[in-house]
Amino acid sequence: MVLSNLELYARITAHELDLIGSQLSFSDRLARENDWSLEFTAQAIIEYKKFCYLAMTAPHEVTPSDEVDQVWHLHLLYTRDYWGTFCPDVLKKTLASRTNQRGSKRAPTLFGELPRNPKELSTRI
Repeated sequence: MVLSNLELYARITAHELDLIGSQLSFSDRLARENDWSLEFTAQAIIEYKKFCYLAMTAPHEVTPSDEVDQVWHLHLLYTRDYWGTFCPDVLKKTLASRTNQRGSKRAPTLFGELPRNPKELSTRI
């Protein structure tokens, strides 16, 4: 992945989703709710952060994989962190999930079928 905004990428990767002192961490909850191993969960969070970077920097809409979408939607439930810190201080912009008219979570695109995996997309940019 070629990084056009190193400062943004550094802020995103440094942002910690697991709050210290919480009884059930973000990662533990994500793993439990999706029946994922903690190793797979950690990788899904890394991919989510890459997706956030691509969503902020790509010249077109990007669509998350199902796994990344699970991370994103759980993060949205942590409203104080997502809307109070992540968007304004880390991304410096709002990143909202979009739904098309048929109720699908997938955003419509003018560019045809885009890769759903941020890893695959990042190799194309």
